[in-house]
Amino acid sequence: MMYLLMYVAFSLTGIQWLTPADHDFGSVPRGESVTHHFVYQNNTSSPLVIDNVRVTCGCTAPDWSTSALPPGTSDTLSIVFQGQKRGPFSKQIKVYFNVQRRAERLQISGTVE
Repeated sequence: MMYLLMYVAFSLTGIQWLTPADHDFGSVPRGESVTHHFVYQNNTSSPLVIDNVRVTCGCTAPDWSTSALPPGTSDTLSIVFQGQKRGPFSKQIKVYFNVQRRAERLQISGTVE
């Protein structure tokens, strides 16, 4: 039982987002690029690497470091959005790390004017 509790505690604290997982850009001028930086921390005892980032459309582009992040340190995942279609938007971002099988989910939203 104690091993199960230790595993659950480890899996919940392995990757910590230091910024909220949802970001609202508010009003975004049509055709203009806007960027948000999601900050995360490695709370594992092993180096952390982002294996892949998946976005839901070509209007959203991720940028991240391919270097291993040592335990106890933090880094940034940048998301650039450029909307061409007027109206509200909501985009999901899935972030895959080397230390876990399930994706971390982030979201950006706003309205293209």
